[in-house]
Order: sequence, then structure tokens, then C-alpha cells
Amino acid sequence: MPYADTRKANYSLANQFVVDYYFTPYINTGLEFQFGNMRGGEKDKDHFTNTFRLNTWNARMLLGQFYDRYDRLTTLTSLMRGLYAGVGIGYIRNNVDAYKIDKITRQGIKITDVNTDIIFPLHVGINFYFKNSYGRDRWELNLNMQYVTLMADELDGDLNPYSNYNDVYTYYSAGVRYKFGTVGLDQRKNRLK
Repeated sequence: MPYADTRKANYSLANQFVVDYYFTPYINTGLEFQFGNMRGGEKDKDHFTNTFRLNTWNARMLLGQFYDRYDRLTTLTSLMRGLYAGVGIGYIRNNVDAYKIDKITRQGIKITDVNTDIIFPLHVGINFYFKNSYGRDRWELNLNMQYVTLMADELDGDLNPYSNYNDVYTYYSAGVRYKFGTVGLDQRKNRLK
């Protein structure tokens, strides 16, 4: 959901693809690719549609990194070990079609803008783990919320050139992940029991 220079932010759909490397089962870094549409505003007022693509590098740390004894996990602590926070850096490519309503003539002015901007995503979320036949946590159900800050005011095609604030947007996602290969470099944390 974009928070730009329109009074109303609209929900829209986007897709993502994530490739992560796990240093331990609870610290990872990786690349994320998103693409989709963002919309804001109302038909008879200023509004925009942004078809975007973004690439980011992210790092996340899960609460399970701080657990010492995996044999003492209760149901609650087993769920809590999947809580995480993360940060990232990347860029977004915006392809914006915006309509600005002239205040005097009430005529719509079409604005088309293609731009690229640096972004800083913040992540919070939770992973729910499912063990495979060997007792390892290979499958994850992931619920994620991102708060993405842009370094410019062009997410909406710069509908308000007098705006003093950069644009931001939030992205909520649910996904399924599978861990390939060995899990991490820290052998002490490889025991996921």
C-alpha cells in the first residue's frame, strides 16, 4: 500500500521471489525480487498507477538464534523462534501513469514518469517450521511485513512538487519456503530439535 501524495492509498497485488543463504538456521541474507502494481488516489481527484520492479539485498535475524537448548523448546518457544526482523537496501524501477486535476480548470493532466530510486526495506515477520522425514526444518510458512522507504518523492509520479516528504509503502506477504543443501556454517546451531 503506497503512502504518497494522494489522500487515499489503495491495496493492490504484487509478487515476490526470494533466494536466501542461511549462515545459521536463524541468520540469513539474500536477494529479493518484487514486481506488481501500486495505486493511490480517487478517480475524480489526483490518482496514479505505478507498475514497479524492485531488487533488494536483505539480512534477517530470527529469535531462535538466541536459544541455547533446543531440547527444551515448549510449544510457545518453538513458535517464537521463527519471529524475525531485518533490514535491506536496493532499488526500485517505477513506471508511473498519474493524473493530476488542475484546481482552476478541473481538467485532468496526464503525467507519465519512468524513474529509478534507492530503497531501504525494514522487515518483520514469522516463520512456521515443518520438519521433513529426517527431522530437519526444511519447509517454512512465512508471514512478512515490509516497510519500504524511498529516497525520493517519485513513487506517484511526483503529483505534488511541493511535498516535503519522500514516499513510502508497505508490503504484506505470505509464502512457502524450502531450504536446499546444508543449513549454515555454525554446526552448533544446525541441530534443530
